[in-house]
Amino acid sequence: MPQIKCYKNCCAHNYCTHCTREGINVNDDALCSSYNERNETNAENARYEYEFAKDMGDPVDLDGPPITCQTNTCYYHKSGLCGARHVRIDDDGDVACCASFTLKQNLNIV
Repeated sequence: MPQIKCYKNCCAHNYCTHCTREGINVNDDALCSSYNERNETNAENARYEYEFAKDMGDPVDLDGPPITCQTNTCYYHKSGLCGARHVRIDDDGDVACCASFTLKQNLNIV
């Protein structure tokens, strides 16, 4: 599974760039559609989930939730999943975008 570093600091699932969600979805515009804005109700959830996973001794899951991807024009798109080893989610105003998106090139060898 990809390692995720998320820089959308106001996301409810972000704790110190670690995504604590069980899985994320990147839509066909290369935006993280799993993004939920942090508010008073969910402000501490990511920290608790991170610390619980760390206490359980499962650091792989901290940075490696599965990523479903609908962006079939991305080089890393593999049968609806992200095949990249490292994924960066960036803060782009009101949205969280997949900065690892790489346009698939048509390789027509003549």
